[in-house]
Amino acid sequence: MSLRSVSGIIASACTALLAVTASAGPASVEPTASAAPATAASQLERDCSRIYGGERASCRRVPCSDDYYPYLGTWSGEFFAYVREKSKPGEPVFRPYHDTITYAADDCVTNTENGDAFIVGHWTDVYPAYAELPAKEETGLLVPGVHA
Repeated sequence: MSLRSVSGIIASACTALLAVTASAGPASVEPTASAAPATAASQLERDCSRIYGGERASCRRVPCSDDYYPYLGTWSGEFFAYVREKSKPGEPVFRPYHDTITYAADDCVTNTENGDAFIVGHWTDVYPAYAELPAKEETGLLVPGVHA
């Protein structure tokens, strides 16, 4: 799958996520100076293989283009996740969780080899203990971008 396909899928998911956030209840957008931990940001300056599914890739930090200014800030909201292990036919179980996605101005990067440009969002989902399931936290990257 190409970065363009992945970017399109992720951008669509992000748009849907933001639309759901707006309709699901209180959501907040707060500008941030730097949302990513320094270690994650510096790793992306040298090696962005995580963005390309483990394939070798080198990136450098660049100023964000106007296309990415609407992303900047912290987006958060309350959601529900389907729990397959607890659900039965006709009786779905949905576990609540809090989702936060942060984009910072220093999270814009470009691939030094092919020119792909993107912003790297950092997401965290926090699940409280629920229906005998332990509390948990998941983190990852959300990467909308442009194929060169």
